[in-house]
Amino acid sequence: MVNLTQITPTNTHLLAQHAPDVFDEAIDPARLAAFAAAAGHFMAVAMDSDVAIGQIRAMVQHQPDAPPVLYIDNLAVTEAYQGMGIARRLVQAALAWGAGMGCDQAWVATELDNHPALALYRAFESEPMESVACCQLRFGPSA
Repeated sequence: MVNLTQITPTNTHLLAQHAPDVFDEAIDPARLAAFAAAAGHFMAVAMDSDVAIGQIRAMVQHQPDAPPVLYIDNLAVTEAYQGMGIARRLVQAALAWGAGMGCDQAWVATELDNHPALALYRAFESEPMESVACCQLRFGPSA
């Protein structure tokens, strides 16, 4: 049975074992600790036994001219578990957390050719989807 668990500073050890395609890169313990401790950050994992087979990350963006908005930054479910409703459950968990933080809408981005993700997000949408450009800006010493 797959269970969802919110990651907190006290249970980051749950990510010690995870399916290889659940995270884009190797988990850095210091970065994980900082993420879990940051106010306004959310991470939930889908666990099958002691292996993370899915995850979602989100954060609240506070605005000076609008209510806070939930930004879903990352969502992944390992291929063997796709099509079982796990991604939907992860999104629902993030939306529930966001509602508790005062958000009444969420933003998420995905590639235009990621049809499974687009279908999932369409199930939640209340406004028409728009195509937008996403630019990655590099700065600082690593640029």
